[in-house]
Amino acid sequence: YVFIGPRGVGKTHFLSLLVHRIESSQTLSEKFTVVRFAEETHRLLSFADFLLRICEILAQANGDSEWH
Repeated sequence: YVFIGPRGVGKTHFLSLLVHRIESSQTLSEKFTVVRFAEETHRLLSFADFLLRICEILAQANGDSEWH
């Protein structure tokens, strides 16, 4: 999903509420893994960079070297 809107409309707040709901619910947290990026990530120049960053975040979150 992509959330697009002007500054101050509540995009980040809405996503924070969604993350909180997922992480606080055992059922949802078993089904979904939240991958959070910084709001302004300048390091992502391609889709491949995006996928590699997801793998790095998952490795850190799970303490799993397999993602590296």
